[in-house]
Amino acid sequence: MRRIAALALLFALAVAGSAAGTGDKPTTYTGAFQAGGQVSLRLSAARDEVDQIAIDGITAECRVGSATLIYEISGKTPVNDDRSFAVRSKDGKAKAFVKGKFSADYGTAKGAVRVHGKIFPGKPRCDSERQKFKAR
Repeated sequence: MRRIAALALLFALAVAGSAAGTGDKPTTYTGAFQAGGQVSLRLSAARDEVDQIAIDGITAECRVGSATLIYEISGKTPVNDDRSFAVRSKDGKAKAFVKGKFSADYGTAKGAVRVHGKIFPGKPRCDSERQKFKAR
């Protein structure tokens, strides 16, 4: 009887441990771009969607000089079975494209971002080009 109770307890702990491993709240990943600036991604607790992407201080070349850009994508971006995700966003005349993939253990996310268009109303076009990131 003790052996059955001990096995039941071990099984209960194993189930609780695996459930805790998937998390019960969203996970936020932050990282940097190659040319400066930061990216932040929020992964849902179920690991099935990225529900927020913040791009802060990405460097872009404009027709007259350079600029650092801030861009935020809200809404739900599905995470595919292979842990990849991609989203295009348009805000006025500015556009952003984010493509990435989570590691097998969901410990990191790697990908690339491009922000381009008329970011500032009445100002010339800017383009960050494709910049890679790694976020933890």
